Amino acid sequence: MDFLCPAHRNQFSELPLKERHDLWLFWMESARSMIENGEWRDVVSLVGSAFDLACLHPQGEQPQMHTELTLSAILVFRVLSDLGERSAAEQVFYRALDSLPSDPTHLTLPQRVQVKDCVEVLLNTGRQSDFFLKHLDWRALPIGQSRSCRVRVVH
Repeated sequence: MDFLCPAHRNQFSELPLKERHDLWLFWMESARSMIENGEWRDVVSLVGSAFDLACLHPQGEQPQMHTELTLSAILVFRVLSDLGERSAAEQVFYRALDSLPSDPTHLTLPQRVQVKDCVEVLLNTGRQSDFFLKHLDWRALPIGQSRSCRVRVVH
């Protein structure tokens, strides 16, 4: 499941890492405001776009946004699941696992530890709240709070 249109995927994949991270953080913080307002369709659009962004990297560059990918995957998975969009949620989950390097030998030791931790957090829901607290300072995740609505793609 893609949240960004192909034109924006191409545009954002060429951004420097710092700019991609800043945009990712902006979308996640905007989603947090939407969560507080109960605007679930916008939450899915923003966090889904953040997830797509974290999966992108310039051609020839190794993925570097492992933590960001994991955080946005967890949140969009949970919100989609809560909205009854189970198939879409599962697509996000498997895409997140596929997007994390399966052969971390080319990574530095800290990056290898980070990727291993991200996979473990994706698979262990009991660790997810602490992961959000550690990396985004979010005290709680939105579980069981949303209402049924349709999902849209951000352009």
